[in-house]
Amino acid sequence: KKTDNTLWASGYGDYWANGMSPAGTTTATFTQIPLGGTLVKAIRGGSGTYNFGAALLTNGQVRVWGYNGNGALGVGDSTNRTTPVLVPIALRSVQDIAVYGTSSEQCSAFLFDDGQLCVAGYGGSYANTDNNGNWIGTPYPVIL
Repeated sequence: KKTDNTLWASGYGDYWANGMSPAGTTTATFTQIPLGGTLVKAIRGGSGTYNFGAALLTNGQVRVWGYNGNGALGVGDSTNRTTPVLVPIALRSVQDIAVYGTSSEQCSAFLFDDGQLCVAGYGGSYANTDNNGNWIGTPYPVIL
């Protein structure tokens, strides 16, 4: 993250590494990741080759990219994204984001402006609070 609140990356391009298309694009120089807004916070999830990224913007939107095999991006499916896409949260404002899990077994967490916590992603070992252990592709409320 630069001082002007833009996000830049370099390296291996599959999944998280540099947020550029096409997948597999590798760059030795830092390149700006197109977020479509002003960055507040950027995080990386996963491990090994199963990496993904999320960026929280000042307008409360979240842009995500990378590995999505278990729906951790929260965009409604399990298709990997090589460039940032908007998490469809319909008229909600996200205050904070976090990730947890390892390898391909990961989740994203979204804290909304009304205090509600939602998660998306891997369902094994009940990581996403779904009673059936299934992956969830869109932010799902956590009941505390």
